[in-house]
Amino acid sequence: MNELKPITQRMLFIAGGIGAVFAILLLIFSKLGFFGAFFIGLIVAAAILFAMMMGVLDALVGEDAPAATSPKSDAPPTTPAPETTSQIAPDPAPEPEAVAEPEVSPEPEIVPEPEVKTEPEPEPAPAEVPEAAEKNAPEVADEKPAGLDAAREGGADDLKKIKGVGPKLEKMLNGMGFYHFDQIAAWGPAEQKWVDENLPGFKGRATRDKWVEQAKTLAAG
Repeated sequence: MNELKPITQRMLFIAGGIGAVFAILLLIFSKLGFFGAFFIGLIVAAAILFAMMMGVLDALVGEDAPAATSPKSDAPPTTPAPETTSQIAPDPAPEPEAVAEPEVSPEPEIVPEPEVKTEPEPEPAPAEVPEAAEKNAPEVADEKPAGLDAAREGGADDLKKIKGVGPKLEKMLNGMGFYHFDQIAAWGPAEQKWVDENLPGFKGRATRDKWVEQAKTLAAG
């Protein structure tokens, strides 16, 4: 008859776990109450523990059988005999013949050549800037054109027909004595320049809008 094994913590854990699982299954799938399922689970746990103590469930417990020990041999271990190597003295190497070194003649000293100072090249003279070309037409001195004290019989012409002349410019021209197209058509370069310079807020308008050319066309009807 096999001897009972001592109870270990691993055996208790395995047996208690199996008994608890069995009790839970009975409680779920049978009509037993809590105490009945607990009592049967306790019996199952005790049976599992007894089987493990008897050695029936060694594979479940995981205990390995003691390893078989190999018989010891009484013979002392044999050590390999050291290999004998033949000690042969090598032949002495022949000494190298002395080679006569060639005589080295002293190198002549190198005298550095004196630095030659180079004079800076003269900068090229700047090219002469050509003088500004003379204007084609000489400057014309401005001259006030002759005006009238009042418009002629028949009334003043509608100066607003000239492009660039509005109601404000028309009043300004009338104030300077210009009422008719033929007056403006008779302006020369000097007179036209005077008008350009003396139109406050409209300087250069007479030349830019070509009042003289328009006035000639309007005066001719």
